[in-house]
Amino acid sequence: MAAYGDGLSRFVVIPLPRRLGYQTFRAVQDAGAAPVPLGGGAHAYEVRAGVLTVLAVQTRISETAVLAGLVTPDLLTRVASELPVDIV
Repeated sequence: MAAYGDGLSRFVVIPLPRRLGYQTFRAVQDAGAAPVPLGGGAHAYEVRAGVLTVLAVQTRISETAVLAGLVTPDLLTRVASELPVDIV
């Protein structure tokens, strides 16, 4: 896990192990989260609750990470599009 930013602009990136990552990504997808286009073979789904934004990201080689923070969806999408393919 890594935290970035400061104050209310802080967000975390949490890489998930394969099985937990797959299960988490599917659960977010099945819960009706909004798809977010990333390119490069990666897929993401966004969930918002008030000021909290959560983005579940799966890379083209099926590595999964969750990004979350009190930041705009655009910021998390930009960060997700720059994640390395092997985030775990």
